[in-house]
Amino acid sequence: MQTKVDWNLFSVFIEVYRLGSITTAAEVLNMTQPGVSNALKRLQENLGVTLFIRKGRGIAPTISAKLLAEQLEVATGIIDQALEQVLEFDPSRPHKFHVTLSEPIQHLLLPLLQHPKLAACELTVSITPPSDDDVSQNLIENQTDLVIDLLDNLLPSFSSQALFSERLVMVVSQAHPLATEEITSKEYFQCGHIVQNLRRADMRIAEYFAKDQLGERRIVAHADSMLSAMAMASRTQYITIVTESLANLYADSMGLVIQELPFNSRSVTHHLIWHKRAENSPAHRWLRKVVGELLELANQSQR
Repeated sequence: MQTKVDWNLFSVFIEVYRLGSITTAAEVLNMTQPGVSNALKRLQENLGVTLFIRKGRGIAPTISAKLLAEQLEVATGIIDQALEQVLEFDPSRPHKFHVTLSEPIQHLLLPLLQHPKLAACELTVSITPPSDDDVSQNLIENQTDLVIDLLDNLLPSFSSQALFSERLVMVVSQAHPLATEEITSKEYFQCGHIVQNLRRADMRIAEYFAKDQLGERRIVAHADSMLSAMAMASRTQYITIVTESLANLYADSMGLVIQELPFNSRSVTHHLIWHKRAENSPAHRWLRKVVGELLELANQSQR
């Protein structure tokens, strides 16, 4: 084994190991696929070991690769801690972050993107994907710096922090026959339902947060978002379930009535979620702190 190793090769190895794909790693690293393959070949030649083997149409790490990845994770942590002692993040200098938000949080945070707390930093935001697997993949592949979602920690490689909790509520059109009275459980299941495509833990939101198993609902329509479901409910005799913050923002203007759920439901807690590789980053710690403070301001204004 050669005594001198190009340390840039280790960063390529880590991405391939983490993503389990040379093609995906090449996209994340902004490299060509042959470039990634050549970097792995050079590293294997330097170390004198095989790091990956072909498995089906993909690759699988060898025992040597697993041992190397474990040790590099420890080394990376030590380096991050050392850098933390000497590096500072200056929010007065331009910096861009990408934050992926659940729909209710996006409607709370968007009006605050010009807040003085952000200084010269710019946040670009996008809605969390319908699948929690896709949410995780965005973090793994560095497609986003921070996620705010309805779920807690998704994977062991992520960290999370609870923000605030709110209720799920039901909205119906003001013209609905039951708009002026409390809808019973029996009436609830007799009504037509508009459901959102958003799913967590392979369940729709109502089923995920219900304390007891729900009966079969009569689903008549699917919506891409909570706001779209509310708009559909406002023009029909159907009902939909959304977070209370979103209902409070738009129910009046949409001609909707907010009603309590006719079943026991857990509160929805919004969480900051990030990859542990960013745990000690001064810039990322600043981002988590400021976003948390802005959302606390937004939440207080809704009370």
